[in-house]
Amino acid sequence: IDVEDDLGFHRAILAATHNRFVIGLGEAMTQLYSDSIQRSIQLQPEHALSDHRMICRAIKERDLSLAKDCVDHSIDLWADTLHK
Repeated sequence: IDVEDDLGFHRAILAATHNRFVIGLGEAMTQLYSDSIQRSIQLQPEHALSDHRMICRAIKERDLSLAKDCVDHSIDLWADTLHK
Protein backbone atom coordinates (compact mmCIF):
# COMPACT_ATOMS: atom_id res chain seq x y z
CA ILE A 1 0.00 0.00 0.00
CA ASP A 2 1.22 3.49 -0.76
CA VAL A 3 -0.12 6.94 0.05
CA GLU A 4 -2.14 7.14 -3.19
CA ASP A 5 -3.86 3.84 -2.35
CA ASP A 6 -4.67 5.14 1.12
CA LEU A 7 -5.98 8.47 -0.11
CA GLY A 8 -7.96 6.71 -2.83
CA PHE A 9 -9.71 4.62 -0.18
CA HIS A 10 -10.66 7.75 1.74
CA ARG A 11 -11.83 9.52 -1.40
CA ALA A 12 -13.98 6.54 -2.42
CA ILE A 13 -15.75 6.60 0.94
CA LEU A 14 -16.24 10.34 0.67
CA ALA A 15 -17.65 10.03 -2.86
CA ALA A 16 -20.05 7.32 -1.70
CA THR A 17 -21.73 9.84 0.61
CA HIS A 18 -22.92 11.88 -2.41
CA ASN A 19 -22.75 14.87 -0.06
CA ARG A 20 -20.79 17.82 -1.46
CA PHE A 21 -20.17 19.28 1.98
CA VAL A 22 -18.80 16.01 3.39
CA ILE A 23 -16.71 15.46 0.26
CA GLY A 24 -15.25 18.98 0.46
CA LEU A 25 -14.55 18.69 4.17
CA GLY A 26 -12.96 15.28 3.67
CA GLU A 27 -10.77 16.56 0.84
CA ALA A 28 -9.60 19.45 3.01
CA MET A 29 -8.75 17.04 5.83
CA THR A 30 -6.99 14.73 3.40
CA GLN A 31 -4.79 17.57 2.20
CA LEU A 32 -4.15 18.72 5.75
CA TYR A 33 -3.06 15.26 6.91
CA SER A 34 -1.47 13.91 3.73
CA ASP A 35 2.10 14.23 5.07
CA SER A 36 1.27 12.40 8.29
CA ILE A 37 -0.66 9.75 6.36
CA GLN A 38 2.37 9.20 4.15
CA ARG A 39 4.65 8.93 7.19
CA SER A 40 2.31 6.47 8.89
CA ILE A 41 2.14 4.28 5.78
CA GLN A 42 5.92 4.27 5.50
CA LEU A 43 6.27 3.23 9.13
CA GLN A 44 3.52 0.62 9.31
CA PRO A 45 1.77 -0.06 5.99
CA GLU A 46 0.18 -3.25 7.32
CA HIS A 47 -1.94 -1.20 9.75
CA ALA A 48 -3.50 0.88 7.00
CA LEU A 49 -4.27 -2.16 4.89
CA SER A 50 -5.83 -4.18 7.71
CA ASP A 51 -7.76 -1.16 9.02
CA HIS A 52 -9.12 -0.38 5.57
CA ARG A 53 -10.24 -3.97 5.14
CA MET A 54 -12.08 -3.89 8.48
CA ILE A 55 -13.73 -0.56 7.67
CA CYS A 56 -14.73 -1.74 4.20
CA ARG A 57 -16.25 -4.95 5.59
CA ALA A 58 -18.26 -2.97 8.17
CA ILE A 59 -19.56 -0.65 5.45
CA LYS A 60 -20.50 -3.58 3.19
CA GLU A 61 -22.35 -5.17 6.10
CA ARG A 62 -24.05 -1.83 6.79
CA ASP A 63 -22.97 -2.12 10.42
CA LEU A 64 -22.68 1.48 11.58
CA SER A 65 -21.51 0.58 15.07
CA LEU A 66 -18.77 -1.70 13.75
CA ALA A 67 -17.71 0.88 11.16
CA LYS A 68 -17.41 3.54 13.88
CA ASP A 69 -15.39 1.18 16.07
CA CYS A 70 -13.10 0.32 13.15
CA VAL A 71 -12.55 3.98 12.30
CA ASP A 72 -11.85 4.82 15.95
CA HIS A 73 -9.35 1.95 16.14
CA SER A 74 -7.67 3.10 12.93
CA ILE A 75 -7.36 6.68 14.20
CA ASP A 76 -5.88 5.47 17.49
CA LEU A 77 -3.26 3.36 15.68
CA TRP A 78 -2.47 6.23 13.32
CA ALA A 79 -1.95 8.61 16.25
CA ASP A 80 0.18 6.08 18.14
CA THR A 81 2.36 5.47 15.08
CA LEU A 82 2.96 9.17 14.57
CA HIS A 83 3.90 9.77 18.20
CA LYS A 84 6.64 7.14 18.20
